[in-house]
Amino acid sequence: MHALRRRRLALELHHQRVLAGLTGSEVAARMDCSASKISRIETGRVPIAPRDARELARIYGLAPDRQEQLAQLARDARRTGWWEAYGDLLKPEQVWFLGLESAAARLRIFEVGVIPGLLQTSDYARAIIDAALLGLPGPELSRLVQITGSRQSVLTRRSPATVAAIMDEAAIRRQVGGPQVMRAQLTHLLAVAHAPNVDLQILPFSAGAGPSAGRPFVLLSFADPADGDFAFVHGQVTSTCIDEPAGTGKYRQFFDRLSQMSLSPAGSATLISSILAGQRG
Repeated sequence: MHALRRRRLALELHHQRVLAGLTGSEVAARMDCSASKISRIETGRVPIAPRDARELARIYGLAPDRQEQLAQLARDARRTGWWEAYGDLLKPEQVWFLGLESAAARLRIFEVGVIPGLLQTSDYARAIIDAALLGLPGPELSRLVQITGSRQSVLTRRSPATVAAIMDEAAIRRQVGGPQVMRAQLTHLLAVAHAPNVDLQILPFSAGAGPSAGRPFVLLSFADPADGDFAFVHGQVTSTCIDEPAGTGKYRQFFDRLSQMSLSPAGSATLISSILAGQRG
């Protein structure tokens, strides 16, 4: 919830600045800081010090009790989540994504060529990461595999997230890590597919081209609709975060279309079972 609290605080501070009729530069002058700091605060990508939240609230003319509420929200947002321990291995935007993913109530995932991370076994994850990051030292590789396992707690926590995952057929046919690793991965997929909070679909080769230009993406939704949605579009090197309603709406349409093009969950499970049976044969 830490990343989500930071996001809520950022949105509130931006909203209050606009209501106060102040520009970022004007606020920066009163805070004796750079305009870029105000911009960073309002994007929610960096932690906000409680004293800064309180002072901004004062500048915006908020009552003392509201100033203290925002300062407390800043304190809550600065609490460390498990993902913060991997800041030395991950880019800031990756840490930001993990924080939001851990708070999500609903995830819609489209993956190309590989099994989505939330559904990977540790051996499959190790093979994928090792192939993607050639020459990565063993200890760092193991820590990245640990991240995959920690992420999957969203599926089994007390109030688990609902997950709809679509992957293309190549993901279940590519022999990642060798036959034994792949058999275990497909067996795991079938088990996860029976969970009440997971819908798994396969986009078959026969479906042809789909929307999103073949780029994988994740849509995150939260228990409070006021928090809005996030779309993370994954590229080869970096990911793009979209939180504007028009942009996230477009990716909801993409996902709906991909779901229509894909096999049903039952049909997807049948295809996975047939591939698994062929491997055992």
